Amino acid sequence: MPLFTLTQAGLALTDYGQLLRSRADEYLRQHHRVLNEIRQLREASDNVLTIGIRAGFSEGMGKDFLLNFILENPDLVVRVRSFSHDRMEEGMRQTDIPVWVAPGGYDESRFIPLYEHTEKLFLLVSEDHPLARRQTVRVEGLDGYPLISLPHNIGQQPAVDWAVNRRVQTVPDFLLDASDRPFLMRLVQTGKKAISFNSGWHYKEYPGIRRIDPVDLDLTIRAYVLQRRDAARSLALDRFCAYVRTVLGDTGSSSQ
Repeated sequence: MPLFTLTQAGLALTDYGQLLRSRADEYLRQHHRVLNEIRQLREASDNVLTIGIRAGFSEGMGKDFLLNFILENPDLVVRVRSFSHDRMEEGMRQTDIPVWVAPGGYDESRFIPLYEHTEKLFLLVSEDHPLARRQTVRVEGLDGYPLISLPHNIGQQPAVDWAVNRRVQTVPDFLLDASDRPFLMRLVQTGKKAISFNSGWHYKEYPGIRRIDPVDLDLTIRAYVLQRRDAARSLALDRFCAYVRTVLGDTGSSSQ
């Protein structure tokens, strides 16, 4: 519709122009309110980071890894979402969780690794256990010792079970969960001949436990810090990525 008309005195508003002019201030005030709300929402999301983890894996990258990030960034709103093994695939499809700390494999079409940790599966025994006096240990020679299962499904449980059980023809005496880790370590620590296949750093927290690498077991456990490929850049995400590089190192294989 025409907003202006040409008269002898110059340009003048048409009826349509008069209507638009009478509503212009109201329209502009609403427009600026919307822009301001968008800006506030963007600034709020810029300081928010949601981290997904595999249940029982909150300290998979080292003691207080996530806790220290939260404490060192009091200006950020950090949310942690824990998912059981059965719900991991569902959780990792959620686009509002830009980063993950998880063991096992991942979908390369959705994620890029910020950090990869690899470690060989090893055996835990007490210092006064009969196996601790041996120079070498073979999995096939472990029959007769009470066996403790891995403390949680690390994402490669079938491969672990196959690698161990094809040499040790027995069902583990103790089938435990991640929440039972202290109980597991105490069982090993007491020296009651109980042994456990394990990975990670946790055994170092318990005096009197020794790590032994079986010569006939070559199984690598993998864990990752992952970022969604479609994650929007934000202050919080950049801060977390920098923290990972500082604490864990650059992207690539490593061992703790």
